[in-house]
Amino acid sequence: MPFQLRPNRRHVIGATALLALCSLAVLYGLMGSGAPLRPRIDNISSRPLACLAHDARSDAQTAKLSSALWTTMQQSGRKIALNVQQLQVPGNALGAEPYLRALVARHCTLIITTGPGLATAADTIAPTAPKQRFLLAGDVTESPANNVTVLDGSGATTLAAVSTQLAALR
Repeated sequence: MPFQLRPNRRHVIGATALLALCSLAVLYGLMGSGAPLRPRIDNISSRPLACLAHDARSDAQTAKLSSALWTTMQQSGRKIALNVQQLQVPGNALGAEPYLRALVARHCTLIITTGPGLATAADTIAPTAPKQRFLLAGDVTESPANNVTVLDGSGATTLAAVSTQLAALR
């Protein structure tokens, strides 16, 4: 007499209930608690990060300096294993403070700014972020904060000073 498997009504109901429970558990695990996930900003390379902030409507001299600084930062990044990032602040840098605060939150090792508008924003932020280093280039005045360095001039001297500061990050 051959063996026959006849489904019992209780077995079918039990298997269906177990399958439904497993499906709900999987769906709950995939959906999570419903709270939106917060983005995590990490520099997984563990390399120092230098950030350049400049405004979109700067004068010709400041725009030229920003371009030269960005080139210098890229070259230094390749030489000494340094991550570099550029942020162009929209407008004329009068509302630049939130953008610089974003770079502080991004954990830039060194934030380099060009122009007086961004220098003012850096002076405002510097006392609240004492571990953050700022380097102000271009037509700016002296800063009272200890973590802010002002570079005189806008030519080869400034680029050499930036290269030195970037090399010191390693």
